[in-house]
Amino acid sequence: MDVSILVPVHNAMPYFQQCIKSLLAQKLSGIRAELVIVESHCSDDSIRFLQSKEQEIRAQFARYTFAVCPEKGAGAARNLCLSIVKGRFVLFVDADDKLLSPEYILSLFKKADAQDADIAVSSMTRIENGKLLLTMPPAHTGTSYREFCRLPGFVAGKMILRERFTGISFPDTLWFEDTIMQLLLVPKCKHVIGVPEVKYGYLKNTTSLTYRKDLSVRSLESVWVLHWILQEAKRLHLPSEYRKHDWNICFDLHFGTLFYNRIRKRSRAEQKAAFLYAGELMREAAKFCKEHSGKGLPLEVRAVWTGNFLLWNSICQIKQTIHAAKTRITRR
Repeated sequence: MDVSILVPVHNAMPYFQQCIKSLLAQKLSGIRAELVIVESHCSDDSIRFLQSKEQEIRAQFARYTFAVCPEKGAGAARNLCLSIVKGRFVLFVDADDKLLSPEYILSLFKKADAQDADIAVSSMTRIENGKLLLTMPPAHTGTSYREFCRLPGFVAGKMILRERFTGISFPDTLWFEDTIMQLLLVPKCKHVIGVPEVKYGYLKNTTSLTYRKDLSVRSLESVWVLHWILQEAKRLHLPSEYRKHDWNICFDLHFGTLFYNRIRKRSRAEQKAAFLYAGELMREAAKFCKEHSGKGLPLEVRAVWTGNFLLWNSICQIKQTIHAAKTRITRR
């Protein structure tokens, strides 16, 4: 099997209809592709719709598997997907997203195969109310950690060599499980390529975790998932070059405005507790990195390192305001 397309499903209607239709529209001549769909505690019509499309799915794909995940959580569903697949490459597609190019799967596979790549990354288009808002071409590709350690930390929109998942799993029950992409999976890769001509459609689903996480106390798991990943990184004995580049980027990305946005709607006491724990985690990770001393980090991230909560909060608020203003201008 050449490619396995993995779709975990949890209450994704009506977006799931678009997802499946985009998969059925794929041109797959010359390759063997399988579709694996794992249902996780759906209470909407997602599975009823899927059943209505089963005949078309079996005609489109060389192999089709449907499974039910007894555990709750996207991580558990994705782990079950990985335990089933047979393909040389895997492609995760979120149930509320869609592939915008009919040659999406074929193009990613052919480019990855021809260039002996571990990961092939497509362009990503943000869709809101049926409108294409913004297309982001693939960036941070190449053959060195310095070049591709800044790959976006989600698995969707990337075709990944399946053997790179050996020894790696998603945290079963934690939110922000995609964080393994950047901190555990990428370090096992040697070559990442971009395929900008095909596009992955990221649909705005206001009922999804992406849009609900800020309102939940589980937003605090953004720190705990990094603790989990750090323990996994130690267990996997990942390369020293990765330690130098990847965790430096981790500090930059995960403890700046991203961290602020995830916990800013929690109480002041909860924010401060998470902030202080993040500082402890940074210092523990720095020991793992060996070469990292906290120098050269952005000011707001340095504030986490030194425990200056007021400075971190103020800088992140300013950056968030600027980012929101730029986003409004872009959408006009």
